[in-house]
Amino acid sequence: MTQPVDRILSQRRQAAETSRAKGAWASLLLHGGCVGILLAAPLFQDETAEPLQIVSVALVSAQALGVAEPPPAPKRETPPTPAPAAETPKPRPRPTKPSATKPSTKPAPEPAPAADQLVRREGSASGSSTGTAALGARVGFDNPNFKHSYFVDRLVAMLSSQWQRPSLGGELLALVHFTIHRDGAVSDIRIVESSGYSSYDLAALRAVQQAAPFPPLPQSYNQGSLGVTVEFE
Repeated sequence: MTQPVDRILSQRRQAAETSRAKGAWASLLLHGGCVGILLAAPLFQDETAEPLQIVSVALVSAQALGVAEPPPAPKRETPPTPAPAAETPKPRPRPTKPSATKPSTKPAPEPAPAADQLVRREGSASGSSTGTAALGARVGFDNPNFKHSYFVDRLVAMLSSQWQRPSLGGELLALVHFTIHRDGAVSDIRIVESSGYSSYDLAALRAVQQAAPFPPLPQSYNQGSLGVTVEFE
């Protein structure tokens, strides 16, 4: 049985070798045919083909041919820049109306008397031997009906004790106005007429401040305060 198997295998090997040989020859014939076609292709070209013709062209301007030159393209105008809009003025705030206030029932103070309306008061507890007050002052009142001489004498004496005249030559005077309240307290001390020297005016103000408080206002005087003007000279 071994011999038939060997025979079959031998036949198969021979068939395979024969098949490979046929494939090799077929491939060789195919490649040889392609090479022959490429070599023989120039022989079949048409030798009667016409040669290329070259034409020369001369460039001529449009003016030489009598053609009118086309008009230039219109220039594109740039639109003008719009002017800035005028600034609208801002409305001013309306002033607020002052709130209605209840009118004061306190009577307005009467103006201080002028220098020529002041009355010289002579004689006081600290007066000189001649009977003239050391202050040498004239006093006036906002209320012309004030006739209490004892109160005036006491007022002048207290101011004289505090008045220290600065060592300035010449005839100087300063008018000082202040308010005496019912209990004798003093407020609203101010210079009505300056002497022209700050040291003189300050000395007059200091005399009033140091002399206060004054005696209470007389009981028969029916006002709550009394405006006084004193001339320091």
